[in-house]
Amino acid sequence: MQRVAIYNRCSTEEEAQKNALEVQAAESLELVEAKKEEGWVIVAQYVELESGTSTKKRREYLKMVEDIKHNRFDIVVVKSIDRLARNAKDWYLFLDCLMKHNTRLYLYLERKFYQSEDALVTGIKAILAEEFSKELSAKIKNAHRRRQIKQSGLNITREMFGWNKVGKDTFERNEKEAAYFILACQLAEAGCGFRKISNALYEAGARSKNGGRISEVQWRNMLRSPRSYGTVVLHKREYDFVRKETKKLPEEEWIFIENALPALISWEYYEKIQRILDDRAKKYKHL
Repeated sequence: MQRVAIYNRCSTEEEAQKNALEVQAAESLELVEAKKEEGWVIVAQYVELESGTSTKKRREYLKMVEDIKHNRFDIVVVKSIDRLARNAKDWYLFLDCLMKHNTRLYLYLERKFYQSEDALVTGIKAILAEEFSKELSAKIKNAHRRRQIKQSGLNITREMFGWNKVGKDTFERNEKEAAYFILACQLAEAGCGFRKISNALYEAGARSKNGGRISEVQWRNMLRSPRSYGTVVLHKREYDFVRKETKKLPEEEWIFIENALPALISWEYYEKIQRILDDRAKKYKHL
Protein backbone atom coordinates (compact mmCIF):
# COMPACT_ATOMS: atom_id res chain seq x y z
CA MET A 1 0.00 0.00 0.00
CA GLN A 2 1.20 3.50 -0.88
CA ARG A 3 -0.11 6.16 1.52
CA VAL A 4 -0.78 9.33 -0.44
CA ALA A 5 -1.15 12.98 0.61
CA ILE A 6 -2.50 15.62 -1.78
CA TYR A 7 -1.48 19.26 -1.59
CA ASN A 8 -3.62 21.82 -3.46
CA ARG A 9 -2.90 25.52 -3.75
CA CYS A 10 -3.94 28.14 -6.29
CA SER A 11 -1.24 30.11 -8.03
CA THR A 12 -1.43 33.91 -7.90
CA GLU A 13 -2.75 34.26 -11.43
CA GLU A 14 -5.68 31.97 -10.57
CA GLU A 15 -6.91 33.97 -7.62
CA ALA A 16 -9.61 35.69 -9.64
CA GLN A 17 -11.14 32.32 -10.51
CA LYS A 18 -13.34 31.37 -7.58
CA ASN A 19 -13.54 27.70 -8.48
CA ALA A 20 -9.89 27.21 -9.47
CA LEU A 21 -8.91 25.56 -6.20
CA GLU A 22 -11.96 23.29 -6.26
CA VAL A 23 -11.09 22.17 -9.80
CA GLN A 24 -7.48 21.49 -8.82
CA ALA A 25 -8.58 19.49 -5.77
CA ALA A 26 -10.99 17.44 -7.89
CA GLU A 27 -8.29 16.74 -10.51
CA SER A 28 -5.81 15.47 -7.93
CA LEU A 29 -8.42 13.28 -6.26
CA GLU A 30 -9.36 11.74 -9.61
CA LEU A 31 -5.72 11.01 -10.36
CA VAL A 32 -5.14 9.20 -7.08
CA GLU A 33 -8.44 7.31 -7.41
CA ALA A 34 -7.27 6.08 -10.81
CA LYS A 35 -4.17 4.63 -9.20
CA LYS A 36 -6.01 2.49 -6.66
CA GLU A 37 -4.91 -0.63 -8.50
CA GLU A 38 -1.30 0.41 -7.84
CA GLY A 39 -2.09 0.51 -4.14
CA TRP A 40 -2.46 4.28 -3.76
CA VAL A 41 -4.63 5.23 -0.78
CA ILE A 42 -5.40 8.83 0.18
CA VAL A 43 -4.62 9.47 3.85
CA ALA A 44 -4.52 13.27 3.81
CA GLN A 45 -5.45 16.24 1.67
CA TYR A 46 -4.23 19.79 2.26
CA VAL A 47 -6.13 22.64 0.61
CA GLU A 48 -4.20 25.90 0.81
CA LEU A 49 -6.10 29.18 0.54
CA GLU A 50 -3.02 31.32 1.20
CA SER A 51 -1.35 32.41 -2.05
CA GLY A 52 1.73 34.25 -0.75
CA THR A 53 5.24 33.53 -1.97
CA SER A 54 6.59 32.63 1.48
CA THR A 55 5.80 29.31 3.17
CA LYS A 56 5.77 30.91 6.65
CA LYS A 57 2.07 31.82 6.56
CA ARG A 58 0.84 28.78 4.65
CA ARG A 59 -0.73 26.72 7.42
CA GLU A 60 -1.62 23.70 5.30
CA TYR A 61 1.89 23.54 3.84
CA LEU A 62 3.46 23.68 7.31
CA LYS A 63 1.03 21.02 8.55
CA MET A 64 1.99 18.79 5.61
CA VAL A 65 5.72 19.22 6.31
CA GLU A 66 5.15 18.20 9.94
CA ASP A 67 3.24 15.12 8.76
CA ILE A 68 6.12 14.23 6.43
CA LYS A 69 8.48 14.37 9.41
CA HIS A 70 6.19 11.96 11.24
CA ASN A 71 6.13 9.57 8.25
CA ARG A 72 2.37 9.80 7.88
CA PHE A 73 2.49 9.03 4.15
CA ASP A 74 4.75 7.76 1.37
CA ILE A 75 3.82 10.05 -1.54
CA VAL A 76 2.95 13.73 -1.88
CA VAL A 77 0.86 14.58 -4.93
CA VAL A 78 0.96 18.15 -6.23
CA LYS A 79 0.06 19.79 -9.52
CA SER A 80 3.44 21.42 -10.20
CA ILE A 81 6.51 22.81 -8.44
CA ASP A 82 5.17 26.36 -8.16
CA ARG A 83 2.30 25.12 -5.96
CA LEU A 84 4.85 24.06 -3.35
CA ALA A 85 7.34 26.93 -3.48
CA ARG A 86 7.95 30.16 -5.35
CA ASN A 87 11.52 30.62 -4.29
CA ALA A 88 14.52 28.33 -4.63
CA LYS A 89 15.34 28.23 -0.91
CA ASP A 90 11.92 26.89 0.11
CA TRP A 91 11.99 24.40 -2.76
CA TYR A 92 15.33 22.89 -1.73
CA LEU A 93 14.33 22.81 1.94
CA PHE A 94 11.21 20.88 0.97
CA LEU A 95 13.24 18.43 -1.13
CA ASP A 96 15.61 17.91 1.77
CA CYS A 97 12.66 17.11 4.04
CA LEU A 98 11.32 14.59 1.52
CA MET A 99 14.69 12.85 1.18
CA LYS A 100 15.29 12.63 4.94
CA HIS A 101 11.94 10.93 5.47
CA ASN A 102 11.86 8.72 2.35
CA THR A 103 8.81 10.43 0.89
CA ARG A 104 8.32 10.67 -2.87
CA LEU A 105 6.90 13.61 -4.79
CA TYR A 106 4.48 13.10 -7.69
CA LEU A 107 3.89 16.02 -10.10
CA TYR A 108 0.55 15.17 -11.65
CA LEU A 109 0.69 17.83 -14.37
CA GLU A 110 3.76 16.02 -15.75
CA ARG A 111 2.46 12.56 -14.70
CA LYS A 112 5.80 11.62 -13.14
CA PHE A 113 7.68 11.24 -9.87
CA TYR A 114 10.40 13.72 -9.04
CA GLN A 115 13.79 12.06 -9.52
CA SER A 116 17.22 13.12 -8.24
CA GLU A 117 18.33 13.63 -11.85
CA ASP A 118 15.61 16.26 -12.18
CA ALA A 119 17.33 18.46 -9.59
CA LEU A 120 18.92 20.85 -12.08
CA VAL A 121 15.78 21.34 -14.15
CA THR A 122 13.47 21.67 -11.16
CA GLY A 123 15.92 24.04 -9.48
CA ILE A 124 15.83 26.26 -12.56
CA LYS A 125 12.03 26.08 -12.55
CA ALA A 126 11.97 27.14 -8.90
CA ILE A 127 14.23 30.10 -9.64
CA LEU A 128 12.08 31.08 -12.63
CA ALA A 129 8.96 30.79 -10.48
CA GLU A 130 10.60 33.07 -7.92
CA GLU A 131 11.48 35.65 -10.58
CA PHE A 132 8.00 35.43 -12.07
CA SER A 133 6.45 35.89 -8.65
CA LYS A 134 8.70 38.88 -7.91
CA GLU A 135 7.86 40.51 -11.25
CA LEU A 136 4.15 39.82 -10.84
CA SER A 137 4.23 41.20 -7.30
CA ALA A 138 5.88 44.40 -8.55
CA LYS A 139 3.30 44.79 -11.33
CA ILE A 140 0.41 44.25 -8.92
CA LYS A 141 1.79 46.77 -6.43
CA ASN A 142 2.42 49.32 -9.18
CA ALA A 143 -1.09 48.92 -10.60
CA HIS A 144 -2.57 49.02 -7.11
CA ARG A 145 -0.67 52.22 -6.28
CA ARG A 146 -1.79 53.88 -9.53
CA ARG A 147 -5.42 53.07 -8.70
CA GLN A 148 -4.95 54.51 -5.24
CA ILE A 149 -3.35 57.73 -6.46
CA LYS A 150 -6.11 58.20 -9.01
CA GLN A 151 -8.64 57.38 -6.28
CA SER A 152 -10.12 54.70 -8.49
CA GLY A 153 -9.67 51.81 -6.08
CA LEU A 154 -9.85 52.00 -2.30
CA ASN A 155 -9.26 48.26 -1.95
CA ILE A 156 -11.26 48.12 1.29
CA THR A 157 -12.24 44.48 1.63
CA ARG A 158 -13.30 44.32 5.28
CA GLU A 159 -16.55 45.67 6.62
CA MET A 160 -16.13 48.89 8.57
CA PHE A 161 -18.04 49.87 11.68
CA GLY A 162 -19.94 53.07 10.87
CA TRP A 163 -20.51 52.41 7.17
CA ASN A 164 -22.32 50.04 4.82
CA LYS A 165 -20.80 49.09 1.49
CA VAL A 166 -23.35 49.70 -1.27
CA GLY A 167 -21.15 49.27 -4.36
CA LYS A 168 -17.56 49.15 -5.58
CA ASP A 169 -15.66 51.76 -3.55
CA THR A 170 -19.03 53.19 -2.53
CA PHE A 171 -20.13 53.42 1.09
CA GLU A 172 -23.03 54.95 2.97
CA ARG A 173 -23.13 56.02 6.58
CA ASN A 174 -24.71 53.53 8.99
CA GLU A 175 -26.63 55.92 11.22
CA LYS A 176 -27.01 53.53 14.14
CA GLU A 177 -23.30 52.71 14.22
CA ALA A 178 -22.41 56.37 13.64
CA ALA A 179 -24.43 57.27 16.75
CA TYR A 180 -22.45 54.73 18.78
CA PHE A 181 -19.20 56.17 17.42
CA ILE A 182 -20.23 59.70 18.44
CA LEU A 183 -21.10 58.39 21.91
CA ALA A 184 -17.61 56.89 22.12
CA CYS A 185 -16.15 60.31 21.22
CA GLN A 186 -18.24 61.95 23.94
CA LEU A 187 -17.01 59.43 26.50
CA ALA A 188 -13.43 60.17 25.44
CA GLU A 189 -14.15 63.87 25.90
CA ALA A 190 -15.38 63.08 29.42
CA GLY A 191 -12.01 61.49 30.20
CA CYS A 192 -12.95 57.81 29.88
CA GLY A 193 -10.29 55.31 28.91
CA PHE A 194 -10.75 52.77 26.12
CA ARG A 195 -11.73 50.00 28.52
CA LYS A 196 -14.55 52.11 29.96
CA ILE A 197 -15.58 53.12 26.45
CA SER A 198 -15.67 49.48 25.36
CA ASN A 199 -17.74 48.45 28.37
CA ALA A 200 -20.13 51.39 28.11
CA LEU A 201 -20.73 50.92 24.40
CA TYR A 202 -21.28 47.20 24.83
CA GLU A 203 -23.90 47.89 27.50
CA ALA A 204 -25.47 50.48 25.19
CA GLY A 205 -25.87 47.79 22.51
CA ALA A 206 -22.94 48.49 20.17
CA ARG A 207 -21.76 45.36 18.36
CA SER A 208 -19.18 44.64 15.67
CA LYS A 209 -20.26 43.73 12.14
CA ASN A 210 -20.19 40.06 13.08
CA GLY A 211 -22.26 40.66 16.20
CA GLY A 212 -19.43 40.42 18.73
CA ARG A 213 -18.07 42.71 21.39
CA ILE A 214 -15.92 45.64 20.21
CA SER A 215 -12.70 45.52 22.21
CA GLU A 216 -10.87 48.47 23.73
CA VAL A 217 -8.12 48.07 21.10
CA GLN A 218 -10.70 48.27 18.32
CA TRP A 219 -12.27 51.38 19.82
CA ARG A 220 -8.84 52.97 20.12
CA ASN A 221 -8.10 52.21 16.48
CA MET A 222 -11.47 53.55 15.34
CA LEU A 223 -11.23 56.76 17.37
CA ARG A 224 -7.70 57.32 16.06
CA SER A 225 -8.58 56.61 12.44
CA PRO A 226 -8.93 59.46 9.89
CA ARG A 227 -11.74 57.41 8.37
CA SER A 228 -14.05 58.96 10.96
CA TYR A 229 -13.90 62.27 9.09
CA GLY A 230 -13.96 60.61 5.66
CA THR A 231 -10.26 60.24 4.79
CA VAL A 232 -8.83 56.83 3.88
CA VAL A 233 -5.09 56.26 4.33
CA LEU A 234 -3.54 53.64 2.03
CA HIS A 235 -0.09 52.25 1.29
CA LYS A 236 1.01 52.28 4.95
CA ARG A 237 2.67 48.89 4.58
CA GLU A 238 4.32 47.00 1.75
CA TYR A 239 5.52 43.45 1.26
CA ASP A 240 9.31 43.14 0.99
CA PHE A 241 9.88 40.23 -1.39
CA VAL A 242 13.58 39.85 -0.56
CA ARG A 243 13.08 39.68 3.22
CA LYS A 244 9.73 37.89 2.90
CA GLU A 245 8.06 40.23 5.35
CA THR A 246 5.66 43.16 5.45
CA LYS A 247 7.33 46.45 6.34
CA LYS A 248 5.84 49.70 7.60
CA LEU A 249 6.40 52.59 5.19
CA PRO A 250 7.35 56.14 6.21
CA GLU A 251 4.43 58.56 6.42
CA GLU A 252 5.59 60.51 3.37
CA GLU A 253 4.81 57.43 1.26
CA TRP A 254 1.27 57.05 2.57
CA ILE A 255 -1.61 57.88 0.26
CA PHE A 256 -4.39 60.05 1.69
CA ILE A 257 -7.72 59.94 -0.12
CA GLU A 258 -9.99 62.67 1.17
CA ASN A 259 -13.79 62.45 1.08
CA ALA A 260 -13.56 58.74 0.33
CA LEU A 261 -16.23 57.99 2.95
CA PRO A 262 -19.23 59.87 4.37
CA ALA A 263 -17.89 61.52 7.53
CA LEU A 264 -19.04 60.30 10.94
CA ILE A 265 -17.69 63.44 12.62
CA SER A 266 -16.11 66.67 11.41
CA TRP A 267 -12.35 67.08 10.98
CA GLU A 268 -12.38 69.73 13.73
CA TYR A 269 -14.06 67.37 16.19
CA TYR A 270 -11.65 64.59 15.20
CA GLU A 271 -8.68 66.87 15.95
CA LYS A 272 -10.19 67.76 19.34
CA ILE A 273 -10.57 64.08 20.22
CA GLN A 274 -6.96 63.41 19.17
CA ARG A 275 -5.66 66.14 21.48
CA ILE A 276 -7.67 64.67 24.36
CA LEU A 277 -6.38 61.17 23.66
CA ASP A 278 -2.80 62.43 23.31
CA ASP A 279 -2.99 64.29 26.60
CA ARG A 280 -4.43 61.24 28.35
CA ALA A 281 -1.68 59.00 26.90
CA LYS A 282 1.05 61.40 28.08
CA LYS A 283 -0.52 61.60 31.53
CA TYR A 284 -0.60 57.85 32.06
CA LYS A 285 2.81 57.37 30.50
CA HIS A 286 4.41 59.34 33.33
CA LEU A 287 2.48 57.63 36.13
